[in-house]
Amino acid sequence: MKKIFFLLYIIIFCNISVFSLSPEEEYDYLYKDIRNVSTFGYKCTLEDSGKSEGIPIFNQGAFQRTSTTTDFAIMGKGFFKVLDESGNAFYTRYGHLNFTTDFRLVILCNDKTYYLPVKSLQESSLLEELQIYRNGKIESKYIKNNNIIETEELGNIQLYEITDENIASYDGFVIQTKKEPKKITEEEFGEFYQGFLEQSNVFLPSTLIRMLFLLEQMDDSQIKCKETKKYIIKYLMETDFQENFRKGLENELYTLNELDRYTFFLERNYN
Repeated sequence: MKKIFFLLYIIIFCNISVFSLSPEEEYDYLYKDIRNVSTFGYKCTLEDSGKSEGIPIFNQGAFQRTSTTTDFAIMGKGFFKVLDESGNAFYTRYGHLNFTTDFRLVILCNDKTYYLPVKSLQESSLLEELQIYRNGKIESKYIKNNNIIETEELGNIQLYEITDENIASYDGFVIQTKKEPKKITEEEFGEFYQGFLEQSNVFLPSTLIRMLFLLEQMDDSQIKCKETKKYIIKYLMETDFQENFRKGLENELYTLNELDRYTFFLERNYN
């Protein structure tokens, strides 16, 4: 019996060892998380267990009201499709829309343009209102020359189910998949809320505590300016920073210049 338990222990231990990340690898993923703490719709990698395996955790993020008609947030599961300039498909929850010069609806991120696969706006008409319904339908209302308001349906935003094993790349804004993901059925469909944006689900204190723990586990000879990074992380964990961060969210001032400044130091000193 003891031999059986010993063998089971070895099997479990080996499986954990094979599938767990090194401290350096996990630290990199958590660093990516804090770099995207202000990215709307971003999904963190820190699990409830308190560690990261580098896989996005699809928990719902909190909503931030913007009252802007070209903003929307998704309540429930699913990512919507966008297309790059070559027609390649990507998936995101980053619901901050813009207009291009040719009146197409797009999201702009990382100096790239991704197009929402719906109809363009009418160039010759004055747009009065853009309406995004709970089911993802988009309508535009125009004022014609005779001051009559007309409505045109631009299309529907379809949601897709993203699974861990289907992710090819994820830069924080958009996910590229290995194959086309499954469409979410009407029964499972999330709801769209116009005038809101979904905040990232990064929980800053837990992420920073885990990063500090990982720094303690790393080989000092492999890491440049290790003490500098410890100092920066501890500073970010102090009450005054957390208080300013919380007030920034409450006042809808999502600029996070302080966080960018200190994570720049982390990036510069990390090998």
